[in-house]
Amino acid sequence: MSLEVFVPKGGAGRLAIQSCSRMPDPEKGFGFQEGVYHNLSPLELASQCAAGVAKKLAGFNPDMMTGVILTCANPTGAQNFTGRTIANKLGWNKAWGNLVNQLCMSGLRGIMDAANMISGGIVYDSKQPVVIAVVGSEKMSECRLNKIFERDYSGDAMEMLGIEAMAMGYTAEMTADRFNISEEECNRLAILENRRMRKACQEGWFKDEIVPVEVNGKTIDQDALPEELTEEIIAAKKKYFFRSHRKGGKLNQFTSSQMSDGSATIILCNSAALEKYGWTPMARLVGGAIGTVDPKFMGEGLIAAFENYLKLTGYFHGNQFLVEKFLEKYKKLELNTAFASVPLALMKKYNIPDTFINVAGGATTPIGHPLGATGVRLAVTLLHLLARFKEQYGYAGACVGEGQGGGVGFENKIL
Repeated sequence: MSLEVFVPKGGAGRLAIQSCSRMPDPEKGFGFQEGVYHNLSPLELASQCAAGVAKKLAGFNPDMMTGVILTCANPTGAQNFTGRTIANKLGWNKAWGNLVNQLCMSGLRGIMDAANMISGGIVYDSKQPVVIAVVGSEKMSECRLNKIFERDYSGDAMEMLGIEAMAMGYTAEMTADRFNISEEECNRLAILENRRMRKACQEGWFKDEIVPVEVNGKTIDQDALPEELTEEIIAAKKKYFFRSHRKGGKLNQFTSSQMSDGSATIILCNSAALEKYGWTPMARLVGGAIGTVDPKFMGEGLIAAFENYLKLTGYFHGNQFLVEKFLEKYKKLELNTAFASVPLALMKKYNIPDTFINVAGGATTPIGHPLGATGVRLAVTLLHLLARFKEQYGYAGACVGEGQGGGVGFENKIL
């Protein structure tokens, strides 16, 4: 980057993430439940989140906003709007707006796009204050994604990639096979994420990152506390959705990401904005990376992006990735647990202890995986964890449909 990109203090937050449905039953489909946000439109979710985060900025006024990037993986139906719609609704009249969709890394890609626009010198010069809000939003209960699991794809996609390459759960099973990941390991990760989220909720870790939202006259300002998950509960209630146990299936509803509604916002700016508005930086964006893999092993996109980030940041010598050296500085890794086998594959390949991973829980809990919001949510949680634990560097990453992966790294400025 030619210019550095910052997150101003207060400029990162999310709504309380609310589970909206159970995982699909192969015979009955999704079985959607009416969640907390059932009567709130996706636009309202995104707008309340963006407005709440902006209000945390010292001396904020609408004219400070330069642009709004909406990130959403299913921008159809009720979610068919752009960042400019959010800007208009909030009275940020000078802010342009667009839409970014790169499936599960839409939020991460939005962060990269905003950073490139701020630092690239094509649209703005270094003396001009630039402030861009990246607003990730996904109302999974509006998406009706059951067709994914019915494998009802277009003929072209089926012919080009094949069914196994498109059904995400099947690719995660194949990754488990390739890395010799057992069902028991997947279950243990889900139980660990459950225990960590329960602790984070009970000890108020999320208090600073959650933006209160008004729903039917009631203020929602905390995530749903998950019930305690045990091996006995998994054994009694598990169902194999993607591959039967008889055929070696390892993933169930407890070791897959939960369906959730939610929104998250991160505000990025340049040093000129910090100086003009008197803001203190919360964090500096170190960089971002994208990786690609065979679509049949979609979950391994997380590994490909991680490796590219190591190259970008100098943790690569000869043909060796210097992961141990990387972990000496990067103590917090927020990795999207789309399926338990996904982070486990990275952890196994590079012998990364689970103490680095998702210390406040992950997507197997009610935090879930509201697709277009997830990348921003990962970054928001990461920044607040860095501040809480006074760690200098952190990384947020995710696997992405059709054989991709993405990740971004930050340096904490509140030490």
